[in-house]
Amino acid sequence: MDSRLLDAFIAVVQSHSYSLAAKQLGLPKSTVSRHVAELERTLGVTLLHRTTRRLNVTGAGQSLYERVLPLMNELRQVLSEMPEREGSPSGTLKITTSVDFGISVLAPLISEFLNENPNVSVDVRLTNEYVDLVKEGIDIAVRMATRRLRDSTLHARKIGQLCLYLVASPTFLAQTGPIRSPKDLESRQWVQFRGLDTVRLDGPTGTVKFAPKGRLILDDMLAAREAVRAGAGLGLLPAMTLRGELEREELVRVLPKWQPPSSDVWLLWPASNYVPRKVSVFTEFLSMRLKVTGLLG
Repeated sequence: MDSRLLDAFIAVVQSHSYSLAAKQLGLPKSTVSRHVAELERTLGVTLLHRTTRRLNVTGAGQSLYERVLPLMNELRQVLSEMPEREGSPSGTLKITTSVDFGISVLAPLISEFLNENPNVSVDVRLTNEYVDLVKEGIDIAVRMATRRLRDSTLHARKIGQLCLYLVASPTFLAQTGPIRSPKDLESRQWVQFRGLDTVRLDGPTGTVKFAPKGRLILDDMLAAREAVRAGAGLGLLPAMTLRGELEREELVRVLPKWQPPSSDVWLLWPASNYVPRKVSVFTEFLSMRLKVTGLLG
């Protein structure tokens, strides 16, 4: 049922006049009369008796008025408090991303975002598993992929690239000997990342591919970084997680002229004709801050 029909009926009952109700609603008197008549036809009862001198509410009309008035008032209150109706973003923004990206990139920026948006709260879910955004009620996800993400239930926006470095600890290299070419990589121990079964490197003389060998398999990049730093083997790790370790020479780049493919960084949110203000503001904020900080390519 069109709520405008109930609005017209309530206004007429409260003002005891079609003319006053029309003025209150900002509608022509004929429109208000038509709304009430349509409501009566829909319900199959007479709600108002109108004579040339006065307007009377029927028993059915009084019963309907008393029952729907509190419901309509509550509905108006809910709509007036919707965060998306406000000029500035508000409410709770639910985000999900991988553990390494969340710790290395997102967490340091969240404080700045909260300072700029005092009416927003942020709920971050860090997981290396893909989350169903619609099912879990997540507003936005940050995900890495080597090719375009296609999902008809989601909007996607690419915001940068995640560079990977081939690194090892000085201790590991001292024990296993220098690495001078990609062929030397095949015989070395690797700290393997779960799901990365093949290593591809593009270099001065073309592309090489091989299956890394290792006794340690992990599914978290930060854990892999610590294992590589401890000398457990070679590792392909995000450049964003290595700044401190490279500066302190706890890790060194191996064959820097041979570069693995980069991963694209995507923002994803549920497909809808309407994007909540908190989501659009966060999307612009993260895109701009990552460009300024240089954390992504």
